[in-house]
Amino acid sequence: MDDSDQSLTALAVLSPAGKLIAQGRHRIELRSWQPPVLPLRNLLIVESQRQVAAEGQWDPEACGVALVDVLSVSPWSGAPGMYAWELSNIRPICPKLCPLPARSGLYSVNLCATREALET
Repeated sequence: MDDSDQSLTALAVLSPAGKLIAQGRHRIELRSWQPPVLPLRNLLIVESQRQVAAEGQWDPEACGVALVDVLSVSPWSGAPGMYAWELSNIRPICPKLCPLPARSGLYSVNLCATREALET
């Protein structure tokens, strides 16, 4: 990834799930929807202190805590209509990338723009 394109696809999770994912203790993420394409590689996990499940909700003070790959998604037997996203190749981010926006669904985070904002 060169400096001209430092965008990552991100997925927001509610605290403390991000920390547990980064520690490798949370390897299944439940969602009511499936990603449009698999595999999802280098998915940025953004941990939020606020619920951002609905369209239009967001948290400007969240933190990027890990990069993961999602290779498979399957229906979750414990809850009809829910899907289990299997998280693999978990790479914690230390120190965390803060602040980053947290939004619903999959969204793009431009790391170059975030770095510039932090430096001003």
